Amino acid sequence: MSLPDGQPPAHAGDDEGEFLYDVEDDFWGCAEPLENYKPGGLHPIILGDRLGDNGRFRVVHKLGHGGYGTVWLCQDTLSPTPKWRAVKVMSAKESKLDCAELRAMGAFRGIDLSTIENDLHISVPLDYFWINGPNGRHLALVFTLSAITANYMFSICGQSRTLVKDLCFQLFIHSRGLCHGDFRPPNILVRLCHGVDSLPEETLLKSFRNGEKPETGRVFSIKDGKPITRASAPSVPEQLVGSTSIGFYSGLCAASLAVTDFGVAARALLGPASDIWALGCCIMNLALGFTPFAHEDEGDDGNMHAAKMESLMGPMPEPFRAAYKEEHKRQPNNDGELKPITEMPSICPEYIQLRVDNEEADQLFDLLMSIFKWHPKDRATIQQVLDHPWFEERNQNAAVGPQRVSTKRNMVDDVVKGFKSYLNAGSAGSLLSGSFS
Repeated sequence: MSLPDGQPPAHAGDDEGEFLYDVEDDFWGCAEPLENYKPGGLHPIILGDRLGDNGRFRVVHKLGHGGYGTVWLCQDTLSPTPKWRAVKVMSAKESKLDCAELRAMGAFRGIDLSTIENDLHISVPLDYFWINGPNGRHLALVFTLSAITANYMFSICGQSRTLVKDLCFQLFIHSRGLCHGDFRPPNILVRLCHGVDSLPEETLLKSFRNGEKPETGRVFSIKDGKPITRASAPSVPEQLVGSTSIGFYSGLCAASLAVTDFGVAARALLGPASDIWALGCCIMNLALGFTPFAHEDEGDDGNMHAAKMESLMGPMPEPFRAAYKEEHKRQPNNDGELKPITEMPSICPEYIQLRVDNEEADQLFDLLMSIFKWHPKDRATIQQVLDHPWFEERNQNAAVGPQRVSTKRNMVDDVVKGFKSYLNAGSAGSLLSGSFS
């Protein structure tokens, strides 16, 4: 659905700003808040819609959602061979031609797409287009279809130390000179095997974690209790669709990751050293199943978090301590001082040994301690990390294309050990114009 340029958007609330719509009670899918459908917000999309010029992308399922936009499983119907794609439709507020995600594409201009995906382990938009809708003008980014994110990879494959190290090795993209700025497991995707993007629809849908049938819920008007239509409420979708993803043990996943969502890459100010820190946190998540320094107490004002960092890295030095004091003096009943350190370090060989064997625990602890340093200048470089003994000389291994992951847990160790280093990739370029071939 589209509106002519210049047509004013419809409003989803009344004059006092009250939201007038809700979803039926029996809908339990994971979906975005309906309140995000408003002028400047999300574009209303339902299953079966056609997006892009000539209705190129047929909407089949929802892959994700957030305040930035929604992500949909779509079939590219105009491709010589119909292809499955992930189409990310940004909110109108975030839709700008010079948005960071499009600018970040420029870092890979002139590099073949297969190199970007297979060697660099990066997922960048293949193409983009615009949608004029009731809530504004929306940028739509087209990506290669991937599977689940890396949030829960330790619970899935943590016992396969070979696979864990292979996956961690793929995360280091910084020799490209691009700082990601938001490097964390939700922005790391598991790639699919070759040929999956051409599977029959019925076969592909059977691989989704929540079943082959999308979870949907009709949206109705609170005022009269009746289901809405696009004519009665153009700003709001007629149905909400629950998000899902392709499961790791679907038999369609490859032993390969792809870093995505470079939305803040071009405006990150801290530089590659901040990403090295974030990579250390990701290694811990993948290799050990937890995030360092995290604390679940909602009442913690930050002292507990800082104390955990001090327990590992020693007293917080200047200028960080001065900035910390200044920030926390603004909190009620807080003098800005750190609480006494009474906890066991959040990372230590003894704790790591609970998850892995002694020899690996010592190596992994040494690697993490080379990363978790207060001063960015003291942290290990990308080359030092890649050459660390914990990676078992993977930096010298030759490329072996993406391998299918066995659906049997006790066979995961058979996954290929080596992945080609991307360190010799070409230099970054300027803003990408057009799409990848």
